[in-house]
Amino acid sequence: MLRWIGEAEVPPKTVFCTPAMMTETWVLCALYPEVAAGIPGNIECYANPHNLLQAQPKAGRLVRRGKKIPSAYQGRSVEITNAWHRARADCSEAERFSSALQAFV
Repeated sequence: MLRWIGEAEVPPKTVFCTPAMMTETWVLCALYPEVAAGIPGNIECYANPHNLLQAQPKAGRLVRRGKKIPSAYQGRSVEITNAWHRARADCSEAERFSSALQAFV
């Protein structure tokens, strides 16, 4: 990863974030834990979390026609932040990222 960003070593105060598939999985686990719980196996390896986000009620939808709606994410940022503990509980990479970030803060 360092080679990709043109660095020889990890720059100070840098935390790598490497979701197994997509960050939508983290949002799905945070906002819709009941939906995420219905996915067999490792939720972080589920290939289409955006489809599950798109299937949620229109008022809270974050994805439309397979594309993220940035304003919807921004509008629900406080809700996502407050539910981050659920993403950390279900997603090992979210937990790793969060722990590494807290170490710097």
